[in-house]
Amino acid sequence: MAKPVAKNTNDNMNEYYFHNYWYQFNNFLSTFIPISILTGLCVAIGSAFAGTFGMVMALGFATALNFTIYYFSADIVLAMYDAHDISCEDVGYDKELILDELVSDLANEYGIPKPKVNIVEKGFLNAFATGRNPENAVVVATRGLLDRVKIDPKYNNTIMPDANFLTKKELKAIFAHELGHVINYDILVSTIVATMAGALGIVADYMRQASIWGTRDNEDDSALGRVCMWLVAAIIPVIASVLQYTVSRSRESNADCTGANIMGEGQSLASALKKIHRFSKESPLKYSVSKESEGLVGATKHLFIADPFSSDASDCCTGSQNPFDVSDLPDSNESTLSYLFSFFSSHPDTRQRVQDLEGIDHRMVRKI
Repeated sequence: MAKPVAKNTNDNMNEYYFHNYWYQFNNFLSTFIPISILTGLCVAIGSAFAGTFGMVMALGFATALNFTIYYFSADIVLAMYDAHDISCEDVGYDKELILDELVSDLANEYGIPKPKVNIVEKGFLNAFATGRNPENAVVVATRGLLDRVKIDPKYNNTIMPDANFLTKKELKAIFAHELGHVINYDILVSTIVATMAGALGIVADYMRQASIWGTRDNEDDSALGRVCMWLVAAIIPVIASVLQYTVSRSRESNADCTGANIMGEGQSLASALKKIHRFSKESPLKYSVSKESEGLVGATKHLFIADPFSSDASDCCTGSQNPFDVSDLPDSNESTLSYLFSFFSSHPDTRQRVQDLEGIDHRMVRKI
């Protein structure tokens, strides 16, 4: 049974804005600037090629579509994954009950209502949160994640050297991150960005059609004009995607920071992220889900704590017992090509996230 919501008295959360203000400010800019650029592109390009009325129609349609999705986001995503509540009679495993207790404890620490806890019967290891606000939030764990959790009183409050299993403390850190998304209203932010990107997509589609069939006014119906219009139409979705992924990465980093602060340290989440990264290498997604489900996971990968398709890890987490050791994690900056590809990633690379968590860990006031 859910515990009553308590007033947040966590000292680490009270110090949160003082010890990490620069980190928070950078993440704010990483969200605000792309949204501003998307808004400017919507107005400028829409007005130039579709006219004021066309732009208003495109933006209105995208807004209606995305905010409908936003309002029903939890129900839509849970239905897509056929998720079920852990309170179902056919589920009675100890790990599910422990997860429910952890989420309840975290909700009390955050000072929010306890979210519903659901399970997705998929073999890959991951977790996500959905819901438009704390009152309607749902946190989800995959079956593969729970299967890797080792419940042992000896290791419950430690970071276990054995990289093959997650401890109870690491499991809590994962869901501290997910509840960070909830209190930061990341679903709302993602919806706003998706609305702008969707409106640009509609305008780009109009421009592609116009480049082939011409425009009504025929002001510039030359071959050169049509080619230029087609090129702009091809570039717009790429720019929108890059900006959308930029926001996604900044929200993931922000949730890492929020989760680390509620935990009182960053090493538990760093260790958990490294292990999930390694598990993804050992059991690639294509072996954990069907071909049909792989498309679904791809469409919703931005929801997860780690990119489900990230299987480029070397033999990370092998040997070192230091959760902040990144020597065996791939670096997205090691080559120009990998750096360019990182702009189309929904998550920061694990190496960067672990390094950021180390910095947060060193600056924060620890729990006693």
